[in-house]
Amino acid sequence: MSCDGFVVLPDVATPAALWDALPWASPRVVPHASGRPWLVGRWPAGQVVLAGAGPVRVGVIGVGPVTPTRLSELAARVRSVSDVDSLVAALPGSWHVVVSIHGQVRLQGGMTGLRRVFCTRVHGVDVASDRADLLAAMARSGVDEEALAVRLVCGRQLPPPLNERPVWSGISAVPADHCLVWERDRARQLRWWSPPAARQPFEQGVVAVREVLTTAMDKRVPA
Repeated sequence: MSCDGFVVLPDVATPAALWDALPWASPRVVPHASGRPWLVGRWPAGQVVLAGAGPVRVGVIGVGPVTPTRLSELAARVRSVSDVDSLVAALPGSWHVVVSIHGQVRLQGGMTGLRRVFCTRVHGVDVASDRADLLAAMARSGVDEEALAVRLVCGRQLPPPLNERPVWSGISAVPADHCLVWERDRARQLRWWSPPAARQPFEQGVVAVREVLTTAMDKRVPA
Protein backbone atom coordinates (compact mmCIF):
# COMPACT_ATOMS: atom_id res chain seq x y z
CA MET A 1 0.00 0.00 0.00
CA SER A 2 1.50 3.36 -1.04
CA CYS A 3 -1.28 5.81 -0.13
CA ASP A 4 -0.91 8.92 2.03
CA GLY A 5 -1.90 8.71 5.66
CA PHE A 6 -0.40 8.35 9.11
CA VAL A 7 -0.26 5.98 12.07
CA VAL A 8 0.20 7.08 15.69
CA LEU A 9 2.17 4.82 18.02
CA PRO A 10 2.35 5.02 21.84
CA ASP A 11 5.61 5.76 23.63
CA VAL A 12 6.53 2.11 24.20
CA ALA A 13 9.02 -0.31 22.72
CA THR A 14 7.55 -1.23 19.33
CA PRO A 15 7.48 -4.97 18.56
CA ALA A 16 9.32 -5.83 15.36
CA ALA A 17 6.17 -7.50 14.04
CA LEU A 18 4.21 -4.26 14.44
CA TRP A 19 6.87 -2.29 12.60
CA ASP A 20 6.85 -4.88 9.82
CA ALA A 21 3.06 -4.50 9.57
CA LEU A 22 3.29 -0.82 8.63
CA PRO A 23 1.96 -0.36 5.09
CA TRP A 24 4.89 1.70 3.74
CA ALA A 25 8.34 0.58 2.66
CA SER A 26 10.05 3.88 3.52
CA PRO A 27 7.72 6.03 5.64
CA ARG A 28 8.41 9.35 7.29
CA VAL A 29 9.05 8.81 11.01
CA VAL A 30 8.67 11.45 13.74
CA PRO A 31 9.94 10.35 17.18
CA HIS A 32 8.67 10.85 20.71
CA ALA A 33 10.99 12.77 23.02
CA SER A 34 12.20 9.31 24.08
CA GLY A 35 13.36 8.61 20.53
CA ARG A 36 10.76 5.90 19.92
CA PRO A 37 8.60 6.13 16.77
CA TRP A 38 5.52 8.30 17.30
CA LEU A 39 4.08 9.55 14.00
CA VAL A 40 4.69 7.32 11.00
CA GLY A 41 3.38 7.62 7.47
CA ARG A 42 3.38 9.44 4.18
CA TRP A 43 2.09 12.97 3.69
CA PRO A 44 2.57 15.84 1.24
CA ALA A 45 5.09 18.57 2.06
CA GLY A 46 3.58 21.26 4.25
CA GLN A 47 0.66 19.16 5.48
CA VAL A 48 2.25 18.42 8.87
CA VAL A 49 3.47 21.08 11.31
CA LEU A 50 5.64 19.89 14.21
CA ALA A 51 6.90 21.59 17.34
CA GLY A 52 8.48 20.70 20.67
CA ALA A 53 8.99 22.25 24.08
CA GLY A 54 10.98 20.19 26.58
CA PRO A 55 9.31 16.77 26.89
CA VAL A 56 6.30 17.91 24.83
CA ARG A 57 5.92 17.01 21.17
CA VAL A 58 3.01 18.42 19.17
CA GLY A 59 2.02 17.61 15.61
CA VAL A 60 -0.88 19.01 13.60
CA ILE A 61 -1.87 17.41 10.31
CA GLY A 62 -4.17 19.24 7.94
CA VAL A 63 -4.67 22.77 6.65
CA GLY A 64 -4.63 26.17 8.33
CA PRO A 65 -2.46 29.24 9.04
CA VAL A 66 -0.32 27.68 11.81
CA THR A 67 3.45 28.11 11.73
CA PRO A 68 6.07 26.06 13.63
CA THR A 69 6.82 29.17 15.71
CA ARG A 70 3.19 29.58 16.75
CA LEU A 71 2.86 25.87 17.45
CA SER A 72 5.99 26.00 19.64
CA GLU A 73 4.41 28.80 21.67
CA LEU A 74 1.29 26.69 22.20
CA ALA A 75 3.35 23.57 23.00
CA ALA A 76 5.18 25.47 25.76
CA ARG A 77 1.84 25.85 27.60
CA VAL A 78 1.13 22.11 27.66
CA ARG A 79 1.86 20.36 30.96
CA SER A 80 -0.44 17.34 30.57
CA VAL A 81 -2.75 15.81 27.99
CA SER A 82 -5.67 17.72 29.51
CA ASP A 83 -4.03 20.99 28.43
CA VAL A 84 -4.53 19.99 24.81
CA ASP A 85 -8.09 21.36 24.99
CA SER A 86 -6.71 24.91 25.14
CA LEU A 87 -4.20 24.18 22.38
CA VAL A 88 -6.94 22.90 20.06
CA ALA A 89 -9.10 25.96 20.77
CA ALA A 90 -6.23 28.20 19.66
CA LEU A 91 -5.70 26.45 16.31
CA PRO A 92 -7.55 27.95 13.32
CA GLY A 93 -8.10 25.57 10.43
CA SER A 94 -8.87 21.88 10.03
CA TRP A 95 -6.46 19.53 11.80
CA HIS A 96 -5.67 16.23 13.37
CA VAL A 97 -3.83 17.05 16.60
CA VAL A 98 -1.42 14.61 18.25
CA VAL A 99 0.56 15.31 21.41
CA SER A 100 3.21 13.26 23.23
CA ILE A 101 4.20 14.14 26.80
CA HIS A 102 5.75 12.15 29.65
CA GLY A 103 4.88 8.81 28.04
CA GLN A 104 1.26 9.76 27.36
CA VAL A 105 -0.16 10.39 23.90
CA ARG A 106 -3.35 12.14 22.82
CA LEU A 107 -4.84 12.13 19.32
CA GLN A 108 -8.01 13.74 18.02
CA GLY A 109 -9.64 14.93 14.84
CA GLY A 110 -11.94 17.88 14.27
CA MET A 111 -15.38 18.41 15.75
CA THR A 112 -16.99 18.43 12.27
CA GLY A 113 -16.02 14.80 11.64
CA LEU A 114 -13.94 15.75 8.58
CA ARG A 115 -10.71 14.66 10.32
CA ARG A 116 -11.54 11.16 11.49
CA VAL A 117 -9.66 8.87 13.87
CA PHE A 118 -9.68 5.07 13.85
CA CYS A 119 -8.00 2.62 16.19
CA THR A 120 -7.27 -1.07 16.63
CA ARG A 121 -4.84 -3.37 18.41
CA VAL A 122 -1.90 -4.73 16.43
CA HIS A 123 0.56 -7.23 17.93
CA GLY A 124 -0.41 -6.27 21.48
CA VAL A 125 -0.28 -2.49 21.00
CA ASP A 126 -3.15 -0.02 20.45
CA VAL A 127 -2.45 2.03 17.33
CA ALA A 128 -4.48 4.72 15.56
CA SER A 129 -4.70 6.29 12.14
CA ASP A 130 -6.63 8.75 10.04
CA ARG A 131 -7.54 5.87 7.72
CA ALA A 132 -9.42 2.69 8.60
CA ASP A 133 -7.99 0.85 5.59
CA LEU A 134 -4.42 1.39 6.80
CA LEU A 135 -5.23 -0.19 10.15
CA ALA A 136 -7.10 -3.02 8.45
CA ALA A 137 -4.00 -3.75 6.38
CA MET A 138 -1.80 -3.72 9.50
CA ALA A 139 -4.14 -5.95 11.51
CA ARG A 140 -5.05 -8.10 8.49
CA SER A 141 -8.69 -7.47 9.29
CA GLY A 142 -11.44 -9.02 7.21
CA VAL A 143 -14.54 -7.27 5.94
CA ASP A 144 -17.34 -6.67 8.44
CA GLU A 145 -20.09 -8.21 6.33
CA GLU A 146 -22.90 -6.73 8.44
CA ALA A 147 -21.52 -3.18 8.13
CA LEU A 148 -20.97 -3.66 4.40
CA ALA A 149 -24.50 -4.99 3.89
CA VAL A 150 -26.01 -1.99 5.68
CA ARG A 151 -24.06 0.37 3.41
CA LEU A 152 -25.13 -1.50 0.28
CA VAL A 153 -28.79 -1.34 1.30
CA CYS A 154 -28.86 2.29 2.52
CA GLY A 155 -26.24 3.82 0.22
CA ARG A 156 -25.49 7.47 0.91
CA GLN A 157 -28.60 7.83 3.08
CA LEU A 158 -27.02 5.84 5.91
CA PRO A 159 -27.86 7.74 9.15
CA PRO A 160 -25.46 8.32 12.05
CA PRO A 161 -23.99 6.55 13.89
CA LEU A 162 -24.18 3.76 11.29
CA ASN A 163 -22.41 5.91 8.71
CA GLU A 164 -19.40 6.15 11.03
CA ARG A 165 -18.94 2.39 11.35
CA PRO A 166 -15.89 1.05 9.45
CA VAL A 167 -16.41 -1.85 7.06
CA TRP A 168 -13.47 -3.82 8.50
CA SER A 169 -13.75 -6.12 11.51
CA GLY A 170 -11.97 -5.00 14.66
CA ILE A 171 -11.48 -1.38 13.55
CA SER A 172 -13.12 1.22 15.81
CA ALA A 173 -14.10 4.75 14.83
CA VAL A 174 -13.55 7.43 17.46
CA PRO A 175 -16.52 9.86 17.74
CA ALA A 176 -15.70 13.40 16.64
CA ASP A 177 -16.29 14.78 20.13
CA HIS A 178 -13.87 12.24 21.67
CA CYS A 179 -10.11 11.87 21.67
CA LEU A 180 -7.78 8.93 22.20
CA VAL A 181 -5.41 8.97 25.18
CA TRP A 182 -2.73 6.32 25.60
CA GLU A 183 -1.39 5.10 28.91
CA ARG A 184 1.54 3.00 27.78
CA ASP A 185 0.27 0.56 25.10
CA ARG A 186 -3.45 0.96 25.90
CA ALA A 187 -5.68 3.72 24.50
CA ARG A 188 -9.03 4.90 25.83
CA GLN A 189 -11.59 7.30 24.46
CA LEU A 190 -12.33 10.52 26.35
CA ARG A 191 -14.88 13.19 25.53
CA TRP A 192 -13.20 16.51 24.80
CA TRP A 193 -16.06 18.63 23.41
CA SER A 194 -19.62 19.43 24.46
CA PRO A 195 -21.97 22.03 22.95
CA PRO A 196 -21.34 25.35 24.73
CA ALA A 197 -24.09 27.35 26.32
CA ALA A 198 -25.45 30.28 24.30
CA ARG A 199 -23.69 33.42 25.59
CA GLN A 200 -24.33 36.01 22.91
CA PRO A 201 -27.04 37.01 20.41
CA PHE A 202 -27.29 35.18 17.09
CA GLU A 203 -26.12 38.22 15.12
CA GLN A 204 -22.87 38.42 17.12
CA GLY A 205 -22.34 34.70 16.77
CA VAL A 206 -22.59 34.93 12.98
CA VAL A 207 -19.85 37.57 12.94
CA ALA A 208 -17.63 35.45 15.19
CA VAL A 209 -18.07 32.37 12.99
CA ARG A 210 -17.28 34.41 9.88
CA GLU A 211 -14.07 35.70 11.46
CA VAL A 212 -12.97 32.19 12.45
CA LEU A 213 -13.64 30.80 8.96
CA THR A 214 -11.83 33.72 7.33
CA THR A 215 -8.80 33.16 9.56
CA ALA A 216 -8.83 29.43 8.89
CA MET A 217 -8.80 30.00 5.12
CA ASP A 218 -6.16 32.73 5.23
CA LYS A 219 -3.34 32.24 2.70
CA ARG A 220 -5.07 29.29 1.05
CA VAL A 221 -4.51 29.21 -2.70
CA PRO A 222 -7.60 29.67 -4.94
CA ALA A 223 -7.68 25.94 -5.74
